[in-house]
Amino acid sequence: MHYPWYKELLQTDKLEQGDIFYNCTQLEPSIQNSVRGDTLSVRMVKVDVIVLSQSCDLGHGKIKNVMVCPFSKLSNHLMNNFTSQGERKGHIKKLKRGEELQYHILNKQAHIIDDFLVVDLKNAFGVTFEYLEELRKSQDKNYRLLPPYREHLSQAFARIFMRIGLPEDISNSELESITTSLKSES
Repeated sequence: MHYPWYKELLQTDKLEQGDIFYNCTQLEPSIQNSVRGDTLSVRMVKVDVIVLSQSCDLGHGKIKNVMVCPFSKLSNHLMNNFTSQGERKGHIKKLKRGEELQYHILNKQAHIIDDFLVVDLKNAFGVTFEYLEELRKSQDKNYRLLPPYREHLSQAFARIFMRIGLPEDISNSELESITTSLKSES
């Protein structure tokens, strides 16, 4: 059975989890000291994003701000983050196996998405529902990541935030000494 990864949306389709937006404005504030006090300076950056907020919340108007994550084409991601061919190959293998928790890889699909996409799960941010509706109208074509792939992305996003860093981990040397002592008793 064939499960397509994406579909092209109609202008009448409602906003849902998995919707893809190009050139979304991300605001990056920075505080700068001035003679009169602190002023807020904001830089506007255009990024490609995918919607992570749940469709049920979006459909029932339960949220004002929509959670999105930036993504980039795999080729750009590799060129911007790794210098050697070996590093790139190793990273791709880890992406495929889900071992790079910060990132999630999405497949390409002929005539819709022309390259593998890498979603940056640690740099999620919010934009208003109304802004995304206007952005959708301004784009020539709109696409959506389909089930079960969008649920897989959502699960990867959840893993980032459900992690618990322990103040003190279990000692590897103590665990290894137990296995060594068991070998000698046999």
